[in-house]
Amino acid sequence: MGVSIIFGILSIVVFTVATVMLINGKALDLVPGYSEMSKKEKENLDKKKFGRKLGIPMAVVDIAMIVLLSISLFSDSETLKSYAGYGMLVVLFVSLIIRDFTKFTDNGKRR
Repeated sequence: MGVSIIFGILSIVVFTVATVMLINGKALDLVPGYSEMSKKEKENLDKKKFGRKLGIPMAVVDIAMIVLLSISLFSDSETLKSYAGYGMLVVLFVSLIIRDFTKFTDNGKRR
């Protein structure tokens, strides 16, 4: 097993755990800007709803990573394996960039 496969498996595990925690309303400290909110703003925020809003797109990224890793593990074509490996890196970096540019909106607030 190559280093890239091990890195891919570890990335998927870390992202999947973070996704599950976000969907359940936990680990909101991973979201940029959440730790800078005041206590009052954090109390008014519906954590489960906000976590689901961020966690569901991450679940799509997790599924894409799993598909690409499966292709790179089980494909006989070396070209397809290399494209899947590059695809995993692109998905990983794009998802990190999107996460960093996520802004808070009023959609997650309790009414």
